[in-house]
Amino acid sequence: MPKACSVGYQYNGFSMQCEMMMPDVVCPKESAPADKQNSKFFLNSQNRCQECDSNPDLHCQQCAGTATSCMICNEGYKRVYNVDTWQCIALTRRRVLLEDLGVQSLFDDFLA
Repeated sequence: MPKACSVGYQYNGFSMQCEMMMPDVVCPKESAPADKQNSKFFLNSQNRCQECDSNPDLHCQQCAGTATSCMICNEGYKRVYNVDTWQCIALTRRRVLLEDLGVQSLFDDFLA
């Protein structure tokens, strides 16, 4: 049975729950003022579209909840929760040498 959802949410008939809509759907940039057409927006706690923080140091493609809480990170960054907000931090890659894998394999064989 369908039910009413809060602003920014839509009813999902499969899960039978209200699910948060993507900010691009709730706050389409085509409806923004002409000088803000290239900005990203989110639905704030007053149910109004608010501009995301455009600071490039955030490495964020789309905010949600607050202007600095990231929903989608730039490529090469991962989303982590940090004191009431989501932030993007650089992915770290660890190189594993073939020699290390060989030693680990021998060690595993010894313990087996």
